[in-house]
Amino acid sequence: MKKLYLLILFLYFSCEEKQQHDPIPPSVIITSPETGTIANEIITITCMSSDNQGVDKVELWVNGESSGITDNSEPYSFQWSTIDFEDGIYKIIIRAYDTSGNITDSSPIVLTVDNSQSNPQAINIQSIIFENGGFNITWEQSNDGDFSSYRLEKSFESIMDSSLVIFDTDILAETIPDNLERAKITSFFDGSVNPLINQFYRVSVKDTFNYETKGPVFSSSLDPVPVPADIKSVTYDFNEVVVEWGYSSDEDFSSYKLLYSDNEDGAKDTVVVLLDRSDTLYTIGIDTSSFYPTHENWFWVLVSDTLDQISLGEGQTSLIDSFPSEPELYPMLYEDGSFFITWSQNYDLDFQSYRLYESLSEDMIDQTQIFSTSDSSRTTFTRNVEEGEYRYYQLVVEDFWGLASFSNIIIGDSHNWFVETFVGEANDIGSSVLQANDGGYIIIGTTSSYGGGLDDIWLIKTDSHGYEQWSRTFGGIADDRGSLIQKTLDGGYVIIGTTSSYGNGLDDIWLIKITADGDQVWNEAFGESGSESGSSVQQTNDGGYIIVGKTFSNDNNSDDIWLIKTDSEGNRSWSQTIGGSEQDEGLFVQQTTDNGYIIVGVTSSYGNGLDDIWLIKTDSDGNREWNNTFGGIGDDRGYSVEQTSDEGYFITGCFNCDSNESNVWIIKTNREGQELWSQNFGGSSYEWGRFGQQTDDGGYIITGMTTSLGSGSSDAWLIKIDSQGEEIWNQTFGGVSGDGSSFVQQTNDGGYILTGYTTSFESSGSDVWLVKTDSDGNTEPYGD
Repeated sequence: MKKLYLLILFLYFSCEEKQQHDPIPPSVIITSPETGTIANEIITITCMSSDNQGVDKVELWVNGESSGITDNSEPYSFQWSTIDFEDGIYKIIIRAYDTSGNITDSSPIVLTVDNSQSNPQAINIQSIIFENGGFNITWEQSNDGDFSSYRLEKSFESIMDSSLVIFDTDILAETIPDNLERAKITSFFDGSVNPLINQFYRVSVKDTFNYETKGPVFSSSLDPVPVPADIKSVTYDFNEVVVEWGYSSDEDFSSYKLLYSDNEDGAKDTVVVLLDRSDTLYTIGIDTSSFYPTHENWFWVLVSDTLDQISLGEGQTSLIDSFPSEPELYPMLYEDGSFFITWSQNYDLDFQSYRLYESLSEDMIDQTQIFSTSDSSRTTFTRNVEEGEYRYYQLVVEDFWGLASFSNIIIGDSHNWFVETFVGEANDIGSSVLQANDGGYIIIGTTSSYGGGLDDIWLIKTDSHGYEQWSRTFGGIADDRGSLIQKTLDGGYVIIGTTSSYGNGLDDIWLIKITADGDQVWNEAFGESGSESGSSVQQTNDGGYIIVGKTFSNDNNSDDIWLIKTDSEGNRSWSQTIGGSEQDEGLFVQQTTDNGYIIVGVTSSYGNGLDDIWLIKTDSDGNREWNNTFGGIGDDRGYSVEQTSDEGYFITGCFNCDSNESNVWIIKTNREGQELWSQNFGGSSYEWGRFGQQTDDGGYIITGMTTSLGSGSSDAWLIKIDSQGEEIWNQTFGGVSGDGSSFVQQTNDGGYILTGYTTSFESSGSDVWLVKTDSDGNTEPYGD
């Protein structure tokens, strides 16, 4: 007995010792959801728990009471159903029990129970279509994850009194092979219907918690009379008449009845009855001896449905044969001693021939037929002519019945040059010019003669011969000037200039987007409180625009180059100022093949002299990659730059610009902006270069002004050089007074178009001047 007592004492103290050796309670944290989460229906709550001896279980407590939900294996989680809880705020903790009986509660989280949105989403009926003697009813698929069933109810009253459940299903969506449009809808065919009275339907959706939502009520439509089928065309050739009409959209289609009469108000005879809804064309053989296009043949279609309702469509007749479609002669291109004459193709079924006539007179007196063909697809003819001639042309189209139509009369001009002056009342100047898509030209400049302010931007559109077609002015009550126009991807144009009428300061950069017809689409001004000006713009590969000009820098207390990138609507994307402590200005910018930008301008902050040409390469965000200056001890300026075919750069400007012995200066660099060669052009007087461009032959064309050569105090100057800068030819243009050129572009015919100003011809000040040359720079009457 004593031994038994000792054994009991031993076991007791052993257990006590074991409990005293596990004083550490378990750890427990809630891992999801977060405090503030909205809970509805069933929500998953997860936690993590650990213990040095082992976790026995974890238990979910809600508002201080055990939920009775436990988990005894990792990962620990609970599926808490909120269905039986009122909407409101609940404190959630997880209690952990270890194998030693120690207990720990987690930090609480707070959840908001909201089952107000637990009802299924209402379902709309998509269509109620009468077909095959009943209504085919389709509705949307339920998107509820706990979908249980649909119930389709029907009533003869819109408020759904005495409604009947005519169909119920627990199938979420039917599967219809090879019919993707109906792969996510369900449907029911109600065969107990009367299509001539309204019936009302709605779909109820129930979920697995017995929440139910009744959808909106939809009504069937009363079966209408058939939609009329109008005759679309009655066409004929020399063997048959083909009648075509519109396709019936009625699902209860029964038949088409084709009717005929020899006049619009006559009795109608049945030609044929067709039972196939897809039969919308019928061919009737005719006897050519009794059919001529002078005779009317009227047709109608009577449509019937399965309820014997009918409708008569609009009739149509075969037309009395009309004259051939009037041809159009297109503007003529002269190139390499030939007129390229083109015209619109005739698609008339009874086409017989084209005949082309030529005359030396605008009224086509003493005309001569120079071409004929019976091939309607032949729409071109090449006429060899001597250069410097004017001739007139007209096309005649004849049909099988001997009727003829005459085209417009067009002029053929074998001169590939012209000189045109656009005269205002005061001082006007052309800044840049482009060849338009129609072969004409569009000029941008500045006028003091038109518009509302002192100076306004002047836009002029000409035809291919330089004759004005229209013009526009842009400006306000102060001075506004145009610098450059460029084509845009949408066929319109973008203009850069300077405005004193709008914006924030004395002068601001002005960007204007216009259509091909010169109508403004939008405009944007860029500037601060000081004075800014815009010199150059180009549309970039992303559809936006890159702009360069100058802005006053408060940091440097001087002008700096201002580079601005916009989106396609002219909204600024970013901008960069580049400059030093003295005056700097950007005069031309172009996007490069690596999507960066090349800028040329003038700097007084860097270089060798008073002003130097400054060439700057940036990345696509306007960050400077490298820059080089070119110049001597005097003033030197770069007015234009172009990336060349070898990815180097061609700069046009002036050397010693402010002296009486300035010269045109051109510089060719490699792709890093290092000079490969340069050339000066000029005499002992004042010359400058304003724009240069690489030509199709790999050489370059340069324009500007000279006082050493020409006819007057100054003349416009055009210089053609080869790929190494050696002069091929040069031409001057002008009269006895001051004339000059600002811009040149090679044209589609290999010649050149340049613009600038003249004070020598028809002038009451300076006038906008437009000069078109041939490929050798020749013009009349002012070419030298």
